[in-house]
Amino acid sequence: MTTEDKLLHPTDYFNVAEERGVTTLVIGAPHHAAEGVERLPCPSHTDADENTGHLTRYIAERLGVGSVVTVNATVDPNKTESSEYVAVIRQWQSRILSEIHGHGGRKANADIAPVATPYSSTRGRVKIPHR
Repeated sequence: MTTEDKLLHPTDYFNVAEERGVTTLVIGAPHHAAEGVERLPCPSHTDADENTGHLTRYIAERLGVGSVVTVNATVDPNKTESSEYVAVIRQWQSRILSEIHGHGGRKANADIAPVATPYSSTRGRVKIPHR
């Protein structure tokens, strides 16, 4: 199954990690789902971020950095210590993580919501120690 097939799959779980040159900076999409899939099978984070994996991979490819995309998450990947998502970021000894999230549904308060927060200080996230 190709990476694209995984990103388009409507139900199966995948963690797609692609190492490119620089891995100290990683672009991540922890809540990716294919277009039209609005709900994740994760009880604590049911809102899917449709198509964020495609944008994540495109940006990472252009920058020559690693990317991690969790497809149809069954646990909240960026808030669960034992997730494959966190394991890859730790394995690569990443220092900067930029996440791509969806923006829609009941949580949307504006068309664009820019957020810039250091990953290690973000509330409710798994903290990845600097090496």
